[in-house]
Amino acid sequence: MSQVDVERFRTLVRARLAKYESELKLSERKLANQHSANPEHFDGKGRANALEAHVRVTVLDPLMRELGWNPAEPTVMAVEDAAEPAAGRGDRRRFLDYHGREVTALEANKSFLIVEAKRPSKKLPDPGNVSNSAQEITDLLNQHRTSPLDREIDNWPGWIASLCDYYDRTCETYIRAPKRVVITNGEWFVVFDGDPTAGSFRIFSDLADVAERAGEFFDLLSYPALTGKLPPQHPGALADFVSPGAEATCCLAAEVSYSKHGLNQPVLSVRVCAWVRADSGVWVQFRKTYSEAFLQLRSDLTENAKSIAEIQKRSRELIDDFRKTHPVKLIDASTFANLAKADGFRGWVGREERPPLLREIETDLYLLGTGSEAAYLVQEAAYDGCQYHHWGNAFKSGDAEGTSAITSPTIVPRAFFPSGSAFHCAHAGIHAKRRDKCVLAPFETFQCCRRCSFFAWCWGDDAELPCELNGRASSR
Repeated sequence: MSQVDVERFRTLVRARLAKYESELKLSERKLANQHSANPEHFDGKGRANALEAHVRVTVLDPLMRELGWNPAEPTVMAVEDAAEPAAGRGDRRRFLDYHGREVTALEANKSFLIVEAKRPSKKLPDPGNVSNSAQEITDLLNQHRTSPLDREIDNWPGWIASLCDYYDRTCETYIRAPKRVVITNGEWFVVFDGDPTAGSFRIFSDLADVAERAGEFFDLLSYPALTGKLPPQHPGALADFVSPGAEATCCLAAEVSYSKHGLNQPVLSVRVCAWVRADSGVWVQFRKTYSEAFLQLRSDLTENAKSIAEIQKRSRELIDDFRKTHPVKLIDASTFANLAKADGFRGWVGREERPPLLREIETDLYLLGTGSEAAYLVQEAAYDGCQYHHWGNAFKSGDAEGTSAITSPTIVPRAFFPSGSAFHCAHAGIHAKRRDKCVLAPFETFQCCRRCSFFAWCWGDDAELPCELNGRASSR
């Protein structure tokens, strides 16, 4: 963690503290007005009346985001995450206030962080003495190990029992046990190193203490520290990874979300991002923040052209932001794949004989390294007259893929563009040749290769395809 990161986090904590105190004062005035009472009668009573939800919105959500845990991304930070009882225990489902985790498509889910939030009025065992509080917590842990405490009690014995229960439940579900378990009222924080019963923990007495020990707090709880990974960055943070004046090597990318309406109607949406090679050789993901993060693609060509235009616009905005501080070298997908392989970039799945360009982040959420454009759909109409966009024509020549035409977007098989679309390919020969090479195959099996930005990557210079260029046969 750099000194810049420390100071930025310290500044955020102090700003949250000031805002929190201001809002508590405001709540006290509101209470006085509601009771038509002298405001002085409610001085210092804001914490007693504030709810857990208040401290989450005002303090904890911003802190989690600054630590790299985005509560709006459930695959990274789940809020009110269901925790099932440990095996063999007839118990009810409980909920983790915040759960920092990694959810993958391969059911190899990992837990990193559990945070239990309490109302602002809840205090440390000995609010005026951290050493005494630490000793009381240690005594309760020792007691719980020999004779389990009642977790239904709303005080420290019950809270200790709950933290231990949450830890056990999570270990049953995830292949990796949480590295940190935290209890907080939004001001004080008790941070356990993994299993609370092991008795290793640290106390931060209030937000001022968090600000003072910002580096320690960040190293204990941040996303990079606990996962060994970097969360997606805003382009304004480019200077943290690429030296001033140095050229930023960049490959645009697209997060592709695949979902459905009803039983068989697919929904495809794209979020623009980019991979940038840091000075250290690590590839860091960058993206901007929009109110609608994902742009929905359309099967209608006219409407889809609008979506692609917006994707391209966001791509330019991202690169333009990079260029405010650095010269940028945009590389194509093949160059990115080869550089990433040489750098030991991990996490990509696909063909073994060459580095692939698709990663499944979670079930039906894919990350594509697309090159100089984030849109993997090409707005090139040279082959739009090819007869094999239509299943009927392919059937007449004995080359149809499947037993009938795909007349609307479907999930089974995965075909977003129907027969007749310039983005659809109905030729069985092409389907047979590309089964082991198509980058898009996990979410699209009827895509016209000529309308895909990975055409050169998949086919190289040896493509002998039956495509028709403006109505004329072409072998390339």
